[in-house]
Amino acid sequence: MKGFTLLEMLIYIALLSLLIAGSLEAAYQLAVNAEASRASSLPEREGEFVLRKLEYALYGMSAATLPSGSDVHITKYDGTQTDFSLASGTIMIAENGGVPEALTDSDVRVSNLHFSLIAAHGTVPFGLTADAVINGIDFTITRYAK
Repeated sequence: MKGFTLLEMLIYIALLSLLIAGSLEAAYQLAVNAEASRASSLPEREGEFVLRKLEYALYGMSAATLPSGSDVHITKYDGTQTDFSLASGTIMIAENGGVPEALTDSDVRVSNLHFSLIAAHGTVPFGLTADAVINGIDFTITRYAK
């Protein structure tokens, strides 16, 4: 006698169905956990991105003016001008008088952006401190003119 009986085929199909169902459940859980992890790390990534952009703008600054506490106008020694501002929970950036563009992702909310100048004294040049609160997480950077 060769081949499988009907009972053997039903058992194999049932085992295969269990394996497929388990694999689908595992894949679903991985996808749910990946999305939760992405959502929880997004504010940190956005904050670090904003700090890097600010650091780039502050490197080589020759002058900085504060039209308001949440706006800053930075001029570098090479003449490059960069403006940062807070508008409707989003940090905006404009370079060389261009149109302001969103610097932060729409999935995060910036509840505070504050700039303050540090006066020069002695041999220490002036500096600028920037504080931002993104989804409840504080980010701060301080740089001095060179």
